[in-house]
Amino acid sequence: MSVEKSIENSIEKPNRQYVSILGMNMHEEESTRDKMEQLHIELNHLVGAGNTDYLVWGQYIEAHWDEFYESPYLNVSFLTELSIHVSLEVVAEDIHKVIDLVAIAKQKKSVKAIRYADKIVNDLNGWLYNPNQEDDVYWGATATLQGDGDQKVIRRINKFINNNR
Repeated sequence: MSVEKSIENSIEKPNRQYVSILGMNMHEEESTRDKMEQLHIELNHLVGAGNTDYLVWGQYIEAHWDEFYESPYLNVSFLTELSIHVSLEVVAEDIHKVIDLVAIAKQKKSVKAIRYADKIVNDLNGWLYNPNQEDDVYWGATATLQGDGDQKVIRRINKFINNNR
């Protein structure tokens, strides 16, 4: 098991009461929730079921990167618009990390950047924006939900962003 996988497996899920309080303090429009869900679906499509393998090997590697580059959800204007319409500053900060990671992925063809962006969006969407989902996978990748909890994954993402800007 990789070090990254063992760290992620040791992250404790956020307290549901804390998440509920956060949710009550959010005043998001339905369209913002829908956009977060669409972004999550798009990133899951890229990283789910080993799909990132198509970005690093195979005869259609460029076609898969083109799909990433051309996604309407994975561009700076969409993500910036999303960050403007969130009601909690800490959520906006997490979305700005996604913007940085998408930019790194596009500039350097970094699969790791795509995976980190997916972890952040997974946590925001699955625990805060659309919490009624049966899938409660939690990566511990957001300042929004981790609060004072274990910051290992967040530190790893921040270090990656700082080293790849």
